[in-house]
Amino acid sequence: MPRYLTDDIELGGEVLPKDSITVSVVASANRDERMFPHPDHLDLTRTPNRHLAFGAGAHSCIGQTLARTELHVALDILLDRLPDLALAVPSSELARRAGVLTDTFEQVPVVW
Repeated sequence: MPRYLTDDIELGGEVLPKDSITVSVVASANRDERMFPHPDHLDLTRTPNRHLAFGAGAHSCIGQTLARTELHVALDILLDRLPDLALAVPSSELARRAGVLTDTFEQVPVVW
């Protein structure tokens, strides 16, 4: 997510100069332990859930409510119908997919 700086900005004790281009990784921000206790734990009921995936303010995705609702409904139904659903391999063995902007896996084998 490249961004062009229109002003000097201080970030982490360093000054990023005006006219610089920065690259932000939103997925890493959503794992900030200062914002999310246990950031790597899937908790659909986490509140507040101020993650950055859908942006905020003028950059807010207009479909975010629908996307959240669809995910919540789909996972509720899946877990209700398959209460014993579990990974078929240890999570450490899940191969990450390279070359994409979002955090994803090649396969997620499951058993129930």
